[in-house]
Order: sequence, then structure tokens, then C-alpha cells
Amino acid sequence: MSGLPSRLRPAEWVLLAVALTATVVGWRLFWFLTDDAFIAFRYVSNSQLGHGYVWNAPPFAPVEGYSSFAFVALLDLVWSVTGLEPPDAANGLSLVFALGSVTLTFVAGRRVLASLAAPQSVALLALTLALVVSNPTFLVWTSSGLETALFNLLIQLWFLALWSSHRGGGHETRDLTIVSLLAALVALTRPDGYLFVLVTGLAIVSALPRGATGHERMRHLVVASAPLGLVVAHLIWRLGTYGEWLPNTYYAKVVGALPESGARYLLSFVLEYALWFPALGAALVLMRARLARPPVRRTLAVLALVAHTGWYCVVAGGDHFEYRVLSHLVPLLALATVAVAVRLAPRYAVIGTATTLILSSVCPWAIWHASQRSTAWTMTTLDSRAAPILPGPLAVYGGWLDSQQAWLHDRSVCMRHQQHRLFAQHMRSFLPARDAPPPWPEGTENPVVQASGVGVVGWVFPAAHVLDWYGLNDWVVARTPVQDAFREHVAHARRPPLGYFEAFEPLLYVEPTRVWRGERRTPLTSDRIASIERAGRAEVLSR
Repeated sequence: MSGLPSRLRPAEWVLLAVALTATVVGWRLFWFLTDDAFIAFRYVSNSQLGHGYVWNAPPFAPVEGYSSFAFVALLDLVWSVTGLEPPDAANGLSLVFALGSVTLTFVAGRRVLASLAAPQSVALLALTLALVVSNPTFLVWTSSGLETALFNLLIQLWFLALWSSHRGGGHETRDLTIVSLLAALVALTRPDGYLFVLVTGLAIVSALPRGATGHERMRHLVVASAPLGLVVAHLIWRLGTYGEWLPNTYYAKVVGALPESGARYLLSFVLEYALWFPALGAALVLMRARLARPPVRRTLAVLALVAHTGWYCVVAGGDHFEYRVLSHLVPLLALATVAVAVRLAPRYAVIGTATTLILSSVCPWAIWHASQRSTAWTMTTLDSRAAPILPGPLAVYGGWLDSQQAWLHDRSVCMRHQQHRLFAQHMRSFLPARDAPPPWPEGTENPVVQASGVGVVGWVFPAAHVLDWYGLNDWVVARTPVQDAFREHVAHARRPPLGYFEAFEPLLYVEPTRVWRGERRTPLTSDRIASIERAGRAEVLSR
């Protein structure tokens, strides 16, 4: 994809300005920091303190519990250069990435609509942008403190770059080198990006010049795949730093296939955004038209998105957060919707796309409105039902969606934006400030805090060792067999083995509803910490 085309119509400049402004307004409306974002912030903090990207400083063994290397490194760089700490910098960066996604949608939309007359193309471009900037899932992940907005922009760039790389004319090697660089950045941002690296490799092989000499073929392979060396270098660094090929979060979160949970997660997304309507249009296009076989690289681009969604829905069981792992699809679905509308019925494309916009807005905004009635965090799941708000037949439809959501929420899946916003606010409200004196005597050797929600806890106690109840940041807990009662609780299924955390004799216990002090009977020396960790690992490996 090239940059903004020249000679934009005045109406198009207005559209882009309005869309970017709407994105900023939505960012402010949905602005929040998740507790999990503070996990990454702690890793950055430990790097600033000279410990490297570790959860607990030595003598604890290093663990990779952040799953977002590129974003962590970016936050680290921003802190070093500007002095802005991660909680102050993260959402500003996410807004920049979200604005990039909207601009990219604008550019791609102009290309899709290039053959149409000005009034219709401008109207359809406006609807395409509206499908993105009015989408609550897109707006939720314009902030959060997580790497999601960066990941989404990179996926969108990768997809569109691969989609347009088949143009020929001797440009394949150059175009695929760009695709490789984007795939490498995707993989450095989140480990599920390895799938896009694999697909990129297949695309490079599929583009081997026909009739070329062996030297020319080798040059194509080497040049086009060269940026993927970044991924190899990071894997080597990870193995040398943490002793693992994958982040610790993978072992903590993936407990076996959970297709029933994932199917409901995906079905909820389809129902909430009425994706069945544009899907019906796409099916009609396929039935009515004799379509030529698409270029291999376009097929690979689509299959990569399908496989990525399939892995999360079949294996991972969805995601703890509200459609986070599907949010990168929003701009691409908007572009696909308008393309289908133009292909199906050019004269009525504006009506069809506008209908999609209306249908896709009803349930999400009803849910958002319902969730805003909760203003303080409680142990119970907040009420975000759509049915009580919607009139007549729409209430029945909303009830179908609500039933799927209720099943998921009982298992800590697809938890709503407001729930995460209130939880992080709640944790920050009763815990001390980061620069406050710690609640243990000055000079205490190796203070230990035990917590379940560890993000804010880990940030406000930078000098303490924090034990993570769910194991995202603990090697032993992440590999402890899962009890059946917790298996369906995505990202919250692991528990520490009996006696493991107790051996560290924590000085402070932090739960969302209470904080209490512990008692230490034996000095917690560095040798003792190393011994406890070795024993815990040995017990896990012996099972």
C-alpha cells in the first residue's frame, strides 16, 4: 500500500478529518487502562531499574509474562527518551496507531471505490469509515494500555500489502520484502504473529520467478525473507534469556482445546455486529458470479486471518477481553462490506452499506449503554444485557446474544470494557502510590507480595517480588496441571501447587476485596528463593 494519493477531493479531505476526529472522540469516551497493562509496565520498570525484562528481579529466575515484546520495548524507549512512564504514554501511542488504522482504511477504501462516480464513491467511503469509527470494539482498543492497537495496525498493513503484492512487473521481491518486514513486526508484537510469518514464507515461495536461473531464485528468497531474521534473532534472545521458545503466558493460558467457549465467543461477535448480513451478501455474490481463481497470495492473506481466528476460537476458547483478538478484523470487514455491496448491486450499494452500519450498531451500543450504569467495581459481573434496552423483536435478538454472553462471562471470557476499566480503577484506589513507603520495615530482605490480579500490584510495589496466583508471570504455576473446575476460565485456569507460594512466606496478600499482612518466620535469602524455585520446577517436571 502506498501513501495517501494526491489530488484528494475536498469532500474526501473532510471525510478523513471527520473520521480522525471521531476516532479521538471515541478514544476519550472509551479511555481505560486494564490491570493486565500494568504487567507490561512492570517489565519496563524493571528494565529501567537495570534488571532487564523480568517480572521479579534476581534472585528470581527470569520469566517472560508480557507477550508483547515490541510494545514493551517501545514503552521502554519512550520512558528513556521523554521521561514519560508507561501509564502516561501507552494510550497516547495506541491512539496514534488507531489513527493510522483509520487513515489506512481511507486509503484502501479509495482504491476499492476508484471506479465509481464521485457522489457515490464519496458516500460509500464515508460509510466505510463510519463502520470503523463507530464500532465499539475498534474504539475499546484505541486505548487499554495493551499492545492491541499496534498489533491491529500491523495486521492491517500486512494484509493489504500481501493483497496487493501480486501486481507483477518485477516488483514481487520488493513487495514481499515489505510484507516480510511487517510480518516480523507482527510476530514481535504478539507471539500469535508467528502464523503470519509462516504464511509470508509460503507467499515468498509461491512467488519464485518462473523460468529464472537458480541464482535469481536464490536472490528472491534471500532478499524477500531477510526481514524475518528479526524473528529468528528474537527467538534466540528469548531462549537465551528465559530458556523457553514461547512466552510463559502461552503455558499459563493454553490448557487444551476449548471449542465450545470459542464458538460462543465468535457467535457473539457475529450476532453483536450483525455480520450475518454482509456475509449473506458475500454468499449471493459467490452464487451469482463466475469468479476467477484469486491470486495465491490473496488466498493466503485470507486464510491467515481465518486460521488466526480459528486458533483462538478452537484452541484458546476465545479471550478474556471483549473481542480483543478479533478487533483487527474491524477495518478489513468494513472494506469487505463495501466491496461486496458494490459487486452485488452497484446502484444500491449505498443503501446496503448504510443498512449494514445500522444493523451493526444496535446491539453494541445498547450493551455499552447498559454497562455504563455500573460505576464501581464489584465481585459480580456487571449487567451489560442488550435485551432490556431493545424494543420488540430486537429484544428477542438481543436475548440470544445475552445468553451467549452470560455463558461466557461465567467463565471469565469476553469480559466487557467497563468491567476492566472499573477493576483497574478499583485496584489503584485502595493500593498505595508507587512512590509511597512500602508496608514493611525498611531494609527488609526480598519482600514478597502475593496477589491474584497482579498488574497494578506489580506496578505500585516495584521493589517487591510479586507472586502471580494465575501464573502468567510464574514458571511453576503456568505448568501446574489445571483443575477441572477452572479449565474453562480462559487465562485464569492455573493455580499454584499446594505449599509453593507458602514457602516464600509473603509479607503482604492482596485480593481485590481485601489486603492483609503475612508473617515471615525464616529469613528469605537469595539462596532460599533459588531453592524454592528449583524444588517447584522439579515437582512440575516430575509429573
